[in-house]
Amino acid sequence: MVKKKLFVVLSTFSVLAFTTGYASASAVKPTLSQTADSSIGAAEVMFAQIMIPHHEQATQMSKLALTNSSNRKVLSLARNIIKAQTREIVSMNRWLKAAGAEAVPGMDMGMHGMKGVMTDQQLTDLGKLKGSKFDRLFLSQMIIHHQGALKSVSAIANSRNTEAKALARSIKSTQSAEISVMKSMLASIK
Repeated sequence: MVKKKLFVVLSTFSVLAFTTGYASASAVKPTLSQTADSSIGAAEVMFAQIMIPHHEQATQMSKLALTNSSNRKVLSLARNIIKAQTREIVSMNRWLKAAGAEAVPGMDMGMHGMKGVMTDQQLTDLGKLKGSKFDRLFLSQMIIHHQGALKSVSAIANSRNTEAKALARSIKSTQSAEISVMKSMLASIK
């Protein structure tokens, strides 16, 4: 119980620091260039540390779709998610390396209050489903997952780093479009 309360307090603080820009620049090496095009500051570092595990879970969910679904639209969506989010993970890991920061290994997917994140048990349950039962849960959860990412991306939307700003635009555009497609797909599954 104490661990859970501590987790909630730390999660709440992390969200506040992340969304308000409270995180200090000391989270990154002071040797980083602070030019308008290349600076990797605390906001970019914290975003990457939160979004990498979020993206990893989306790719994990999508890999389940490749084995548990027979719906060609779901399979195509899953492949697109894996491709796009794997590429974005590579970029964000590069930011962390440039900033002298580390990814947060073994991070519980519920950390930082990230909306749209499945628990380990929910992932296990999803993996046990097949066919249309899988498709419905996968699409429902991925919609929520994408909505969480769209809320978080605002933290880097005005970044001085051109790559971070471009990533924010890309996530917003791609995942907004995918949400619309998934809602339509979900409505058509019987």
